Amino acid sequence: MRMKKNVGSADKIIRICIALSVSMLIFVGKISGSFAWISGVFSSLLVLSSILSFSGIYAIFQFDTYNIKLKKKLVR
Repeated sequence: MRMKKNVGSADKIIRICIALSVSMLIFVGKISGSFAWISGVFSSLLVLSSILSFSGIYAIFQFDTYNIKLKKKLVR
């Protein structure tokens, strides 16, 4: 099964901003302990999904932000 791109550019920017924010909170010590580890893993998954342009959760729910512009052009 091939991974179809389903994460758009605006979605990528939001994911990376969230991951950077969480990383900074961990770095300055505002988040610590097991919550920091869980948040770090979550942030890593956000960055990975941004790089791959694929989200498994989006695939499960058949949600797509990658082809929004293409769909709007086809409707016209």
